[in-house]
Amino acid sequence: MSLIGAHYILAEDDKTPIACSAEEWAKWLETSEDRRVVARTNLGALGEVSTVFLGLNHNFGNYGKPILWETMCFEGPLDGEQWRDTSWARAVARHRLVVRKLWQIAMRLFPNEEPAIRDAAAAAFAQLGGKLL
Repeated sequence: MSLIGAHYILAEDDKTPIACSAEEWAKWLETSEDRRVVARTNLGALGEVSTVFLGLNHNFGNYGKPILWETMCFEGPLDGEQWRDTSWARAVARHRLVVRKLWQIAMRLFPNEEPAIRDAAAAAFAQLGGKLL
């Protein structure tokens, strides 16, 4: 059984989802690993933040827009936390928000002892185009 609107690939701009068949989706997945990654930020002791295009609609109630992007933390204080979004722009904003949240955690956990951890988070956020202060 195939669900209508369950499978998506990305348009050439790597931002716009296009509904497709399960077969088209599977074929696209074989060659699209780099295109699926929206952002990946390694924050050392604070963990890694990864945002990717899933290609499968996680809006299982099928009400509203398809939920196709996921931001997830690996290791660190937010290990296993995940958030899902309905657009590339929201996914990028979520990624930046999570990196900022980890920086704020670092400021609380390591106010003076580990400036390198705080500085790594601040540098990563700056690379994403944001300012922490």
